[in-house]
Amino acid sequence: ETVSLYDFRAKGGGLDDSVPLHDALSWLYNGDNRTLLIPQGGTFRAPQKVDMPVNKLVRNCHLTAYGSTLLFEAGGGIKVRVTGTGLLSEVTIKGLRANGGSRSLEFEADGSLNFIYNMQLEDLDLAGFSESGLILSGNVFESSITDFSGSSLNASGYCIHLLNLGDGIVSSVDVWGGNTRGGKHGLFVENPVSDVGIYGGTYLQALNEGVRLDNAIGATVFRTHVEHNWRSAGSLAAGGAGLHMSGRGTIIGVAGQNSPNTFQQYVVSVFANDITVMGGGAGGTYTKYGRYQQSATGTLVLVGEAASNYDVFKDTELFPTQIASVIRSKKVAKTENLRNFASVVSFDLNRGNFMRVKELTGNVQVANPINRSGLAGEEIVIELNQDATGGRSVTWGSDFAEGMTGISLGAYRSNRWSFVWSDTKWKQTSFASTF
Repeated sequence: ETVSLYDFRAKGGGLDDSVPLHDALSWLYNGDNRTLLIPQGGTFRAPQKVDMPVNKLVRNCHLTAYGSTLLFEAGGGIKVRVTGTGLLSEVTIKGLRANGGSRSLEFEADGSLNFIYNMQLEDLDLAGFSESGLILSGNVFESSITDFSGSSLNASGYCIHLLNLGDGIVSSVDVWGGNTRGGKHGLFVENPVSDVGIYGGTYLQALNEGVRLDNAIGATVFRTHVEHNWRSAGSLAAGGAGLHMSGRGTIIGVAGQNSPNTFQQYVVSVFANDITVMGGGAGGTYTKYGRYQQSATGTLVLVGEAASNYDVFKDTELFPTQIASVIRSKKVAKTENLRNFASVVSFDLNRGNFMRVKELTGNVQVANPINRSGLAGEEIVIELNQDATGGRSVTWGSDFAEGMTGISLGAYRSNRWSFVWSDTKWKQTSFASTF
């Protein structure tokens, strides 16, 4: 069934249509297989907030609003709340244009037994809001936001806001081709959310980051452009950026430019907990392409991106690994550095952090490892095995500290040293010798 907003006695033309809009949305979200048309060319004013509860299974509901405008006033907007054991499934909103209000469009499912599933939001144009243009919160799954446009000059506003709420979790939500301007963030992904994808789009002139993902789980940012963000008078020590990601995810081909007032120092900022950056580039004047801050257990891998383009904010573990492809990094199999005997053996850290010489048939020199990060805390392990004769000696490169445990000379002895990089030297942390 398809009906028009006029069927609910909307007047348009600047009159108060809060009640007709409420009644129309109540009809739309309380039955299956329904479509509501906001008439093309009409302007409908809704001074009062429209708050719509959904507490049952509702499927296949569509709102189409191409060529029309909704005018909200202070505190106004549309909120759809899925409550109880409600489920809102196969929902589309297309062509909606709204101006003003606090939260223009909000969908919420914050309980453990209610869900929003398979929602498609297309061609939304939301402007002039004080808090958020679009909010998806709670249990929201398998949904997409396509060709979104949002603008707000409010210092605390978010054009798109995705967040966990109550017992809910946002998962598998994709944003395609967004275009935002102003606000605190163009796109803000708050709290742990999983499998969020941001594909294309341009995010401009946010007072803080254009795109911010906090505690992401498996997020992907692909060919997004961030420019002239972080325009507030924030502390430069905070390292303002157009794009900030923490958690686990992949950044592919992100480009951008910093703010002309230099508040934005970086195009990309990452707090590394297993984040991969692939390619990308930046223009304009900026201190570095990105800022890198690593958690105690995280890894940052740069694919086709020079490590020198990243500033290290906190070197709690390893500097970013720079590799030519996603196949080889310092986290690969330890057997990458398995060596046959030679009078001088080398150790390439891009092939692994463990080196074993299978059998010493003569005296050996361990050369300085190459491709080290040079930052405190990097660890390596070296194993040297005596042959049936034994008695083989070992000398160490200049990067190794003096005073380490000597090699066991007995036949078939296996000797293993562990080292950590500290104060410009590899310093021994442990030694073991076994048959």
